[in-house]
Formats: sequence, C-alpha cells, structure tokens
Amino acid sequence: MKNLFAIATATVLAAAVGTSAMAANDFGHIYVSPKIEAGKPLNIDLINVSSPAQLEIYGARGQLVSTQDLNAGVTTDLRIQSTQVPGGALTAVLKVDGQTVDTQSITRK
Repeated sequence: MKNLFAIATATVLAAAVGTSAMAANDFGHIYVSPKIEAGKPLNIDLINVSSPAQLEIYGARGQLVSTQDLNAGVTTDLRIQSTQVPGGALTAVLKVDGQTVDTQSITRK
C-alpha cells in the first residue's frame, strides 16, 4: 500500500511539474486560408497566442508590409489593410517576446 501511495504521489507531482513547464512556454498559431483573392484585403481568420504578440506580414521579396500588435488570447477576423500589400505571395510571421512562434505562407490568386 505504501508503494502504491508513493507511485501515485510521484505521478501527480510529475504531472503538475509538466503542466507548469508547458504553461511557461510561449505559443501561437496563425490560421489563414492559404489562398487569398487578389485585390481584396488580407483577412487572417484566427490567431491564438499565449501572451502579447506581434504579427508581421512580409512580401515575396522579404519587405515588411504590415505589423499588428496583438493581445494574449484569440483574435478572429483580423483584416490587414495596407497600400503596400503586393499581389503575389505573402508570409505571415507571429512573434511572442521577439521569438517567432509560427509562420504561414499565403498566395494571392
């Protein structure tokens, strides 16, 4: 019985330590249609981040087209309107604390 209690206690402690370690990691995800209609504003469907973040949009030649500061949590229907949005390929880069946590390639059709 003592061994069973010791194993159960060790399992609970390991789970608690693993959960807090995972919660300390920054994460973020960008959900966007891979093909966007040319001439229309760029619409990011959903962004989910663990802490305040920045979304950067780059053109095909690597030029920064737009940036957007985001709060922690879920952001939906984010419209990127910029006179600099090119008609070709774009890359969305999501950064938390200066670290890239997700990137998405977007093709303008």
